Amino acid sequence: MSAPVKSSTIATAVSCVHLFGHLDGTILAPPEKVTTGTGDAAKESPNPNYDTWAIQDQAVVGGLLSSMTKEVLPQLIRCTNTTKELWTTLHTMFSAQHRGNSIQIHTQLSTTMKGNMSAAEYYQKMTGFADTMANIGQCMGGEEVIGYILAGLGPGHSDLFQYYYCSKQ
Repeated sequence: MSAPVKSSTIATAVSCVHLFGHLDGTILAPPEKVTTGTGDAAKESPNPNYDTWAIQDQAVVGGLLSSMTKEVLPQLIRCTNTTKELWTTLHTMFSAQHRGNSIQIHTQLSTTMKGNMSAAEYYQKMTGFADTMANIGQCMGGEEVIGYILAGLGPGHSDLFQYYYCSKQ
């Protein structure tokens, strides 16, 4: 499963149990201690709201870590203080990877030629690249995909290229 798909799946699951705020940081940790009484009678004690928050937060951390691959997990162990820190680290890690993937896929779209492939094989290959782009959060419009497909047909298919573009005007 790709990172964006997994990310949206995790976010949905966490939202269903009303804990999404742990991911985006909108559910903040309450103080660990509360003061009861005033003056000389003031006494500090553990905050039960903090305990509830910490249990929920660590449950989400555990869920996130259990869904990671063995290749990613070692990079995250040092980031497990809170769900928000872990989620931010994941987004940072995968956004850099996705930028590289995006460039690579655009290059493949631009340089793939039909050559000896059947029309069905070529179409599947090119739409597979478009699907991969969608999986990393960069949906391509139909016109853009068709442009790449037509460009990869080569000079022997110029009549199809002209027909398509003339019919659009």
